[in-house]
Amino acid sequence: MKKNTASQKIGAQLVSATDGSAFTGAVTVFVTGDAGTQTQGTVGSGACTHEGNGFHTYSPSQAESNFDHIAFTFTGTGAVPVTVQLYTEFPQTGDVYPLVDTEVAAIKAKTDNLPSDPADASDIAASFSTVNTILGTLSGYVDTEVAAIKAKTDLIPAAPAAVSDIPTAAQNAAGLLDLAAGVETGLTLRQALRLLVAAEAGKLSGAATTTIVIRNYGDSKNRITGTVDSDGNRTAISYDLT
Repeated sequence: MKKNTASQKIGAQLVSATDGSAFTGAVTVFVTGDAGTQTQGTVGSGACTHEGNGFHTYSPSQAESNFDHIAFTFTGTGAVPVTVQLYTEFPQTGDVYPLVDTEVAAIKAKTDNLPSDPADASDIAASFSTVNTILGTLSGYVDTEVAAIKAKTDLIPAAPAAVSDIPTAAQNAAGLLDLAAGVETGLTLRQALRLLVAAEAGKLSGAATTTIVIRNYGDSKNRITGTVDSDGNRTAISYDLT
């Protein structure tokens, strides 16, 4: 039986359960597909046609043929049940001609694009020679470039720092500005910048006295306090670097 195909027939010979004679009564078929649940035939509620001398036939629906293994069980009141088992197959011979026509047409569409006079063996050999030359050149490049790349990657630590371990811009700036003895012993870059900004842009008082005071940029504290003589020479200086 062809798989998943309508308008097919299956038949069985039934005999009487009492005397073994040909059974000519009403027969109903039950279908079991791929060892699933047995169900009554769907075409005419499974009613079979008595063809004569106890031979009964049934025409399964397309869905009832859509199994790999099918068992048709023929039953009738007073008859010995008969089960006919079969394995289905896909349509063959003339049934596949449309498929062949389609596939051949698709293949021809491709082959029509091939040149009428393909290259001879010498042309193919020359092409392979060119390809081999190019591959040889590329191989040389690979050997050289890979070695150069490896020389660089060998310098990378086996366990590079995680992203969370890399300092932020603010952390780098703080590390630079607050580096101990970053300018001179006991003077960080941040402290030196505070002194320079005050000296250049801070308010100045006491210029006519022996004590001068220079305020910080924000005018919130005395940044530099100096003792000077009458000539303006500095004799003592104190700082607020905070």
